[in-house]
Amino acid sequence: MPMLAKLRRHLTGLATALTGSVVVAVTFFSFLTCANLYITRGQTAFESDVTAFVAQWELNQSLDLVQIQDLAQRSEIDLYLEENGTPLFLSNLSQQTVSVEELQEVLMNAGLDITAAPLSSYSEDCLIQKVQLGGKDVRILAIKQAHSESWHLLIAWQSLEEERQILGWVAIGFILLTLIGIILVASLCWVVAGRAIRPVEYAMQQQKEFVRAAGHELRTPLGVLRAGLSILPNEDAKKATRHIALMSEETVRMGKLID
Repeated sequence: MPMLAKLRRHLTGLATALTGSVVVAVTFFSFLTCANLYITRGQTAFESDVTAFVAQWELNQSLDLVQIQDLAQRSEIDLYLEENGTPLFLSNLSQQTVSVEELQEVLMNAGLDITAAPLSSYSEDCLIQKVQLGGKDVRILAIKQAHSESWHLLIAWQSLEEERQILGWVAIGFILLTLIGIILVASLCWVVAGRAIRPVEYAMQQQKEFVRAAGHELRTPLGVLRAGLSILPNEDAKKATRHIALMSEETVRMGKLID
């Protein structure tokens, strides 16, 4: 039935819109949670590696170039080291064109002056979670450590390009899961809507059958009435009375059908 099919489509569309919005909201917040956890894990690992290197540097009071290269390659970070304002080491594993002046400007904007020695027996640090450096997004951690007769500066930065690519693929995966979920929800809503309108369809079918049966039952009395009315003007009084009585009986029959 066209009307019931239209009703089923409307019910399916409404249910899919309401349920689908919930699916989209849940998926969106799930992605945000996963993304935040992934970013936090990467940032924590970055800080841990850099802090461990600084602690080792302070303990040994000397630089181990093999250790520096190992840290840089393992953590995929770049390093810049100074002692008493004198440059000691600058790695460039990410092949970024980064100058000391650019590092100084970025950290100065964040509130850390790398050209000045820290206060005696104090360390200063500055963490920037995301900033443009060398044309790419990076996270930066700078640490200044004071000693009795000298001070050290370490600046470490890590590209966020790979992290962004991974999050992009994860976002695509969540989008595909959302689309699949909406399709499944729409299919389920279509089935449920069909079952919901089944009693209505049955009632309408019963109504049609009743109208068909009533029409069949009324057809005979109506035929008698039409025939009687057509011949009544040409009959004499006696025959006319008999025909009127017959039509009266059919009228009573019709009344019973209606009642």
